[in-house]
Amino acid sequence: MAPEDRLIELETRFAHQEVTVEQLNQAIIEQQKRIDGLQLICDQLASQLKEVQQPGEHADPLDQAPPHY
Repeated sequence: MAPEDRLIELETRFAHQEVTVEQLNQAIIEQQKRIDGLQLICDQLASQLKEVQQPGEHADPLDQAPPHY
């Protein structure tokens, strides 16, 4: 293979890799946005759950006695 052909092949591969890296970067950015949104929803639900629970109730069901006691 001639040096010029080899250089063209390497440049072509590099260009394709640049496109792939950019696509992967965009996918990661979108995933992080979704994770942030889900974390916000989780935090809101946890806050709502704390508001709904009565002061005498236990937050952990394992701390409660079974109903047959």
